[in-house]
Amino acid sequence: MDEEFYASSRRLVQVSFYADGTWVAPMTTTSVDMLGRGQDGSPGGTTATSVVVAVVTWLIGTGGPNPGVATWDNAQAAASAAASAINAGAGSWTEYQVAQYSGGTYILNTTVRSGPSLAGSASVSYQAGWQPSGPITGGAMPGSPQQWTATVNYSYTASGATVGANATGLGKTFLGGVGDYATPVAYPGVAVTPGASYPIVAPLGSIITLTYFE
Repeated sequence: MDEEFYASSRRLVQVSFYADGTWVAPMTTTSVDMLGRGQDGSPGGTTATSVVVAVVTWLIGTGGPNPGVATWDNAQAAASAAASAINAGAGSWTEYQVAQYSGGTYILNTTVRSGPSLAGSASVSYQAGWQPSGPITGGAMPGSPQQWTATVNYSYTASGATVGANATGLGKTFLGGVGDYATPVAYPGVAVTPGASYPIVAPLGSIITLTYFE
């Protein structure tokens, strides 16, 4: 059977876990794409730190629930807005995650994050390959995803350093932050057994998103 025709006749599903739960693989599903992060940690004392505020991922295939091509413009605007909020000591900002598929669909997640910051201490840096505008594109080879991040570096005052708990599911681990914010991670094409039940461990403040055809 032609794989493209078969995929187009199936329903695309996206499920997000913000707490512990169980996911049962549909009988027609053999793989899923995963996006997520663990629980935040917190540092002690007055310290310099950083947080990833925007993540752009390029994946091969067609798996996103949104048709079309996402743009760097929105990711750039989100990163700039988060940097401005942190620099102002606003106490909260929006984390932006977008995963663009080569087949012309994409996944978009936004999460409101919060934490103290010293006004005037923030600056933003971009991973090599980050673009300020234009459509999100990447290489044509399958395998590990291409990923670019925008990071805000800043200072804030806290006490009692902690390590955030990991989020886990389908044999994959999303690490908690070590005295800092947890970093979002993508796992494309995770193999699953149709009909099998999979426990999801998602501590408070973490998230695991599954995207798949059924």
